[in-house]
Amino acid sequence: RLALSTSSAPMSKPPGSIVYYPVDDIAVANVELESRGAEFLQGPHRVAVLGEVEIWMACFEDTEGNTLALTSEKPASK
Repeated sequence: RLALSTSSAPMSKPPGSIVYYPVDDIAVANVELESRGAEFLQGPHRVAVLGEVEIWMACFEDTEGNTLALTSEKPASK
């Protein structure tokens, strides 16, 4: 997924586009990237429920200050 924007999004410094990387298990990917030195702006959190699926996201910055994000889909909690 790729979000393109000309407005200043709260997580975007400098403002602009965010590349979303899909992962199978966002918690595991978050721990792995943190162990390699990534600093997350927001840890894994649910951003939407789409029927039977929850969308989860975690935002971090690359070495140039661009915002990147992990995203994962999980079965919706009942």
